[in-house]
Amino acid sequence: MRKIRIVRFLGLVFNFLILSSRAAPLPPSFMSALNHQDRVVPLYWFKPGLTEREIFYDNDSMAISGYVSWGWDENSFAVKFTVLDTPFVLLKSKVFIDKNDLFPDSAGDQHSPFEITVHLDSNGIPGRLISGPILTSADPTKWVGNGQWVEVSHNNLITKTTDFWIVFHWLQDTPTAPLVGQSNNPSEMKSYWGKREDGVFRWHLWTDYDFMIRAVVLSNSLDDTIILNPAADSFKIYRSDNQSVVIQPQNLLKTFPGNVFQYTDSEVENGIDYFYTITAKYEAGESPPCSSISILPLEKAQISLSEDFLEAILNSTNETTLSVTLSNTGQLPLYYNISIGLKDSIGNLISDAFGYSWKDNVANSKLNFNWVEIEDRGAVIAQDTGNDLNLGPYAVGFPLTFYGNSFDSIRITTNGWLSFTSPNPNFYNRSLPNDSGVFNLIAPFWDDLKLDTGSKVIYFSNPDSTIITYSKIWRHPTGGPYTFQTILTKTGQVVFHYKFIPDTLYSASIGIQNQDGSIGLEVGYNQDILQDSLAVQINPGWMEISPGKGVVDSGQHEILNLKLRRDFLNKGMYQGDLVFKNWDENQVSPNSTIPVTLLIDSVTSVRERPASAAVTFNLSQNYPNPFNQNTVIQYSLPKSSKVELVIYNLLGQKVRSLINQTQTVGYKIVFWDGKNDKGENVASGVYFYKLLYGDSKQTKKMLLLR
Repeated sequence: MRKIRIVRFLGLVFNFLILSSRAAPLPPSFMSALNHQDRVVPLYWFKPGLTEREIFYDNDSMAISGYVSWGWDENSFAVKFTVLDTPFVLLKSKVFIDKNDLFPDSAGDQHSPFEITVHLDSNGIPGRLISGPILTSADPTKWVGNGQWVEVSHNNLITKTTDFWIVFHWLQDTPTAPLVGQSNNPSEMKSYWGKREDGVFRWHLWTDYDFMIRAVVLSNSLDDTIILNPAADSFKIYRSDNQSVVIQPQNLLKTFPGNVFQYTDSEVENGIDYFYTITAKYEAGESPPCSSISILPLEKAQISLSEDFLEAILNSTNETTLSVTLSNTGQLPLYYNISIGLKDSIGNLISDAFGYSWKDNVANSKLNFNWVEIEDRGAVIAQDTGNDLNLGPYAVGFPLTFYGNSFDSIRITTNGWLSFTSPNPNFYNRSLPNDSGVFNLIAPFWDDLKLDTGSKVIYFSNPDSTIITYSKIWRHPTGGPYTFQTILTKTGQVVFHYKFIPDTLYSASIGIQNQDGSIGLEVGYNQDILQDSLAVQINPGWMEISPGKGVVDSGQHEILNLKLRRDFLNKGMYQGDLVFKNWDENQVSPNSTIPVTLLIDSVTSVRERPASAAVTFNLSQNYPNPFNQNTVIQYSLPKSSKVELVIYNLLGQKVRSLINQTQTVGYKIVFWDGKNDKGENVASGVYFYKLLYGDSKQTKKMLLLR
């Protein structure tokens, strides 16, 4: 009996091999390439007979990496996927849309449109966008049982990471959201659903949740489905700049062994469309070609800035505007994002990326603790009892600019923080900035606080300032009572006063952050820094760039306006940097930086420019020339030495000594405001400026026109 079974088995195998030998040889399963690379085309192909694989983590198959933070909860949630090896192709994504609406204002409408995007992983959260947004919705004709899987095609080649995210986006211009996941079975309440709360749409999570999003991939490491298919002996790649004649003997680019699945074609030129296809070679012959692909090599985006450095003097005026031209000399679109870094006198960074900085009366003797009593003139908006309340919005008596946006009202929580937009009462404090925290945030004492007998929250506003006082507020479960206040001023300054702080238990967040948690200024996070009679002053930056981010197409430029202002600044020289982060679809380029110097009520300053190569002793012509108030003088020194820079009138009389000190090698910049050594304005006319450097000297003339 066993022999008969063996013979029958061998016969089946023999018949299969005969049938297989008669079938046409299989081409590679898929061919792809990285597009828009600079003078190269990286090609990838996949084994013949390979079957796509669906990756899913729903149905309790495993613990997964889902992502729904406060930064994403108003319109999206995501699932992280991991593939065994690279390269691989993300062929499509699938989202399960439930057929049922659970009850009004909860699950929403299963027919509402939504968007799908694909992102690379960035330290455990969705990072750089690689596909989408793709708009789609459930098909009313395709409901099966509980719902339907809505598929979205991607065909994204991923070569450098095994991790990626698929993100579901609810559209804010639609009134409802579809229910994602399977929920109509009472024993399996596994889904996400959305609901409007205080005018804001928020995602909610069912108990025993499933993230019913799946990914369909193709990878050479998933080869268990091709055991019965013969392996190719070799592969032939064809290339042409004419799609209709790719498969021609003269277009054969290269032949590879059957165990090679990638090649970088470096014999290409930027700006030309190339068409590629591939065949598999077997002992029985050559396979039909795989579908052809079109690839266009392009030069990477290149940032070019019109200025190496910027300077300005503010004496009688309150602000000034300078401009910078940002150009893209490459072929790919250039994406940029500009951050501001303000520095102290020794070069340490003292601001957040928008330019906000802070100081307190502990380290700054000129800053005083001036408590503003408002109990007799303000409105008591909460008293004696209250926990996890979000009150308001309350009018601000003036347009208040905060991180570049203007607001006229504010919300006040009993948990020691304010926000121009967030309606939730979040009691769980976080470090700043934090995209899982509260947005448009001002936090004098963000912690789990509560009102008890004698507690008050008082609000007062006039045309110049808005004041919120927390009086005798307690911490949950123990701690307090605390009395503190926030003052918002018309100039954009924020002041925190702490009148009575008996303890802090190394808790609470103090600081501010912007509209999406990407930029923030942290004064303290779970640190024992609060004390009685403490004043903290948060000042807007003295420079502001607009636009702060954007896209510049090939050969185009963007004019950026830099506003410099003297609010909250004392006499002296202030320094900072404009940092240009720039990238294109393929790569992130090194940052470019423009140093900025602002001089307040001062006559001269020296700005050091590092010497990138050997320099010579040289005195440049001042600019502007002629001038009527301020002018800039530049010079270079080949080595350290005693330096004098002096202004003379036509009679040879000394008018002003600008520099008289030892200086180091490099490029120097000096400002003159048209005043003499006594601080008096000099008359219009011709003046000479002489630079003395060791035994050398140079002199040039300039024209002052009042």
